[in-house]
Amino acid sequence: MHTVLKLTATVVAIVLILGLVLPSKFEVHREITINAPPQAIHPYINELFLWPLWSPWEELDPTTRITLGEPSQGIGANQTWTDRSGGGELVIIASDPLNGIRYDARFGSNREHYPAELRLRAIGPNQTQVRWQIQGKMTTPIMAPFLAMMANRMIGDPFQQGLAKLKWVVEERQQPEE
Repeated sequence: MHTVLKLTATVVAIVLILGLVLPSKFEVHREITINAPPQAIHPYINELFLWPLWSPWEELDPTTRITLGEPSQGIGANQTWTDRSGGGELVIIASDPLNGIRYDARFGSNREHYPAELRLRAIGPNQTQVRWQIQGKMTTPIMAPFLAMMANRMIGDPFQQGLAKLKWVVEERQQPEE
């Protein structure tokens, strides 16, 4: 029994020490190439009303309820949402048809804003590299570094799903009508 207590105390001490010394900053990004010019992609990322066509979040959590603000596109466009994990808000802070959008996101009751972007970069006459990225610093005491380490998996996989859906939506809508 004494050995079990000693082992448990050691594990708890290690977790606490690691929680205090490991970095709590994170950056997550995913990329995809879409067969369309940046100007054809921009409306889908700039207009929050169109995000349900490609965004992965509602599919991953059917309890998600989104409320669009005014305006719903361009700089100042905003939305709030509720979901199982506490919801949040998003505000577009920069928008350019050739370069994409930058936005601030806030999650749950956390007052921290996390800078994010959907960056467009033309790589050919009819091809664009789209990079979805978010970064920030976890603030949950002791657990922050562990959450930061898990961010790539928790956020990255949905980002990749969303980019794949965006690619499909843009390329299908770019097809000439027959």
